[in-house]
Amino acid sequence: SVPVIAVILTYNRKALLCLCVESCLAQTLPPDRVFIFDNASTDGTREELRAKGYLNDPRISYFSVAKNVGPAAGFDELIRLAWQAGCQWVWIMDDDVIPSPTALQILLEAFAENFSFTEDVGFLASAIFSGDGLPNNVPEIEMRRPRGQDPVWGNLLSRGLVRIRVSTLCSVLIPRSTLTRCGSVNPDFRFAGLDIDFSLRITNVLPGYLVGKSVVTHLRHVTGTYSILTEVCPQRIKEFYYNYRNSVYLIRKYYSLKRTLGYILLAVTESSRALFVKEYPLLRARTIIIGIVSGIFFWTSDKPIGPPQLLPENKASDGVSGKLSGEPPLIPFPHQSDLAI
Repeated sequence: SVPVIAVILTYNRKALLCLCVESCLAQTLPPDRVFIFDNASTDGTREELRAKGYLNDPRISYFSVAKNVGPAAGFDELIRLAWQAGCQWVWIMDDDVIPSPTALQILLEAFAENFSFTEDVGFLASAIFSGDGLPNNVPEIEMRRPRGQDPVWGNLLSRGLVRIRVSTLCSVLIPRSTLTRCGSVNPDFRFAGLDIDFSLRITNVLPGYLVGKSVVTHLRHVTGTYSILTEVCPQRIKEFYYNYRNSVYLIRKYYSLKRTLGYILLAVTESSRALFVKEYPLLRARTIIIGIVSGIFFWTSDKPIGPPQLLPENKASDGVSGKLSGEPPLIPFPHQSDLAI
């Protein structure tokens, strides 16, 4: 079996992808394999990888589809491909994540120094910083209290680990045992919140930890929080539907009724503010309301881990085409985890 497989999802960011791949291969303890899933890029990603020799590197497997299936299905497929290849660990990241040279080694050492079995931990996540050195995608600390105890978020703090409840998919190391128990990313999320659901599902049954000394840089296109009130692209405004639908679903599934109602109230208020935005006011307000209503009724079941779904023959080549989604291609935001939960 292959001990560690790094998996990278990419779409139209060939320069960043090459930086990401180069950083993975240059690790002080590099992954045994690197799997790339190209979500129907149109910027010459395949040609760029070929020109740099990556497609001839036996450590790298390149998969692609002819039509963008969204990040949820893309990550799900990557994880399934790694699982089928026999990985003991899967190291998951976006194409705009640049790991520091020791990022993976520190994650693996954190496991070896603090746990006896992979079944003892759900995942280990790196500390994420933006290109200007500011904290980025800061995870939610585990504040739930075991009966009769204080929160256990700091039980390994002296060793540089903080127990967290939510993590993004920007450098998270997950053991095979977690995938077997908790499944993969749920493709029904399509776009937003897929990482939140995945990590919440894991931390409901297993502990997840932030490893402070494992550092990556997240080169997002835009700093700050994304908002439907400031977005200028009509197609991206429409894609906020998934943010609101999935946010309502996640809050009512994993949190309280009070928090769900509070979020809905804030979202309705935001829809009223949208009517006063100069461009596309009705589109903004309509997207919010439809997303909220859909989130109240939306339900999905967790998907067990198993063979790949889009690329059932598990081929890696210069141009693999898989089973295609019937939905239109997404114009994805730079990251998929900006949900107000």
